[in-house]
Amino acid sequence: MWGTRLRQRLRLAPLYSAVAIADRMSTRAARPRLPVPMPPWRPGLSVVIPDRDAPELLAEALASVEAALSEFDEPRQVIVVANGAPRGRYAAVVEKHPELEVVHDPRPCGFSTAVGRGMRRVRHEWTLLLNNDMTLERSSLGSLVALRAPDVFAIAPQILQLSADGRREETGFVDWYVDGNGIQVYHAPVPGSDAPRAHLCASGGAGLFRTALLRRYARDARGYDPFYWEDVEWGLRAQREGFRVLYCPAARARHRHRATTARFYTAQEIARIVERNRLLFELRNAVTENGAERLLERVCDQPYASQRELASPVVAATTVDNGVTLTPAMIYGSTMSWRDVTAGTNGAPCRTGYDLCSGRGAWLTARNSVVPVPVKLY
Repeated sequence: MWGTRLRQRLRLAPLYSAVAIADRMSTRAARPRLPVPMPPWRPGLSVVIPDRDAPELLAEALASVEAALSEFDEPRQVIVVANGAPRGRYAAVVEKHPELEVVHDPRPCGFSTAVGRGMRRVRHEWTLLLNNDMTLERSSLGSLVALRAPDVFAIAPQILQLSADGRREETGFVDWYVDGNGIQVYHAPVPGSDAPRAHLCASGGAGLFRTALLRRYARDARGYDPFYWEDVEWGLRAQREGFRVLYCPAARARHRHRATTARFYTAQEIARIVERNRLLFELRNAVTENGAERLLERVCDQPYASQRELASPVVAATTVDNGVTLTPAMIYGSTMSWRDVTAGTNGAPCRTGYDLCSGRGAWLTARNSVVPVPVKLY
């Protein structure tokens, strides 16, 4: 039985009801969805960079974008969503880049909110998202745009980032596993060649996206604000709708991990938000076989602040929506119903895998899970 107090049960009752309804409706058989045909795109690229009061970092990101665009012969626009600081903080950046389009809000914005505001200005049919603490290698843009296709939602570059002790902590090649704490996503080892391949999701911190789809997914993912897990949902939703998500090792971006978030949030608060959003992702997308009772037990184990946030009526409404309207597809190709990750698909040392889109496979449990070696995405 979830909840130890009547007030807690009343507060979480709408969420429980929504998850229970989604459980019942998800038992209906669903076929993989074919992608809705996207019209041929016109030449052009929009770049959107969210920035919260870090014009020095932003200047480095813009310099890398400017160098990459110098080898790009299509129309382009660069948009910065500057937030959490007075407009005057960006005077030097605007002076150096007069063509820059700046969307300004003196109040801090969550990541999905900032992306959504930038997307309102986007004119082109492909959008490069770049965090202010990312820099793109000069030749990488050419590698990314070469993979655009009508059935592609997102293309992720290889991400290079080292810890203080020199350990490689990011790759951009995203895989997942399930343990007793639910769904976990992580950076898998870089494949042995530069050939593009499918994976779970492209990072919102560095990735090329089909604008029409990204605009819709980002709008629906504002519940993840201020940060983390929203881009995993984007990738999952796209693949459930039949679109591909690609990893392009030949393209490279360099990352200063949490260079912005660590300035405004304590390590404890970041950890709390990561865990809240991990659970929110599971509530919204029905990616484990945990039912309403088990999920609400986990909600009740969260800190009080997370419980209050997850009790929002908006969370309940989107749980019903995503649990019902997203239909299964295949992440790793239409010929693979599920995968044994022991065989090394992306290198995770777990016993059995479970396809997030097809809903087939065997879940890991707390009793038989194996702790993976690769570094977690969040």
